[in-house]
Order: sequence, then structure tokens, then C-alpha cells
Amino acid sequence: FPSHDSIVSKGHDVEWHVYGDGEQFDEFKQAVADQGLQGWIFAHGLLKYSQFEQGLEDAFLFVGSGTSLIEAAACGVPSLTTIEYAKEADSYGFICEIEGYNLIEPGLDKKVFKLEEKIEDLLKSKTDNYSEIQINCAKKASQYSGKSVIKDYITAINCAINKSKNTVISTTDMTASTASFAKMKVFRRLFYR
Repeated sequence: FPSHDSIVSKGHDVEWHVYGDGEQFDEFKQAVADQGLQGWIFAHGLLKYSQFEQGLEDAFLFVGSGTSLIEAAACGVPSLTTIEYAKEADSYGFICEIEGYNLIEPGLDKKVFKLEEKIEDLLKSKTDNYSEIQINCAKKASQYSGKSVIKDYITAINCAINKSKNTVISTTDMTASTASFAKMKVFRRLFYR
């Protein structure tokens, strides 16, 4: 937990509330206990989707990935990415700082930050800057809404119709289309159970 130790040593009183489970959940809880961090790092386990917004009520920041990252941003919480499979506490930044739909995949051609650096910048930010990050993260999250996904599909279909039979689809168009499809599947799972 080097980020926690460094942030606390700089005078910031922070708590981490960790949700989820997995093969290493018990190991994680034990590491927290071994380092005497139970007063700052809380491993809550699974959180029902119906309780997600309530879990964010007093959150200053969300650090994570996947659908929860987008949902937290949509709830108005500044949302900082993690990079999948990273051995270090690295990030591509707040979701509003990242172009495109790929927010967490390793090896992207994007600037990499230390989580600690981005967290400390947010902790030291003025109210106006914090509010701007909140608003911009929520705007980025809106790109994953059903309305936005449908618009992307219609645009892609119209582009294909208006081109010749042997339309060449660019990598960017293909990536956007694939991302849109994935977004649709995620939202269907979340909202149509």
C-alpha cells in the first residue's frame, strides 16, 4: 500500500473503501491487517448494484475499472482508472482525460501516471478544479449511455450505407463499433435483468 503510506505521510487523512471479491480477497484483507491499516483500508466485499450509488455518497474519489468506473463517474464522483494487470499502481488518469473508449487496457499509447500522483493532485486541488473534474468525468460517462450507443450505431450504419459495396472500415471505426457493442451488452446486463 505504498500510495496510502505516501499520501498519509504528506498530511492527508484518507480512507480506502474497497468493494468486490475474488481469489485474492482474503489475502488482501490479511495484508491490510498485517500492516496495521484496518483503520484506513476497509475491505467490504461484494456490493449489490442496487446499493452502488449509496456506497458512493461520501466518496471523494473512485479508483477502479470496468462498469463501476463509468457508474461512479455518472454519479458525479471523480473517477481515476487503474491499468489492468499492472504490477505498479499506475493509471491513464481520470476518465475525462482519456480519449476513446479504452480506459484500462495495458499497453495503450497513452501517458501513464502514478495513482499516488493523480490522487495527491486531486487532494490539493481547489474546489473549482475538483468540480470541473466531477463534471467532466460525468460527461465522459454519458458517452456510454444507451442513447449515445444508439447514435454511434446509426452513424456507423449510415456511413456504411453511403459508401460503396466494398466499404473499407478504418481501425478507428471498427474499434468504436466494437466498443459500442460492448457498451450495449454491459448496459443490457445492468438494466435489463
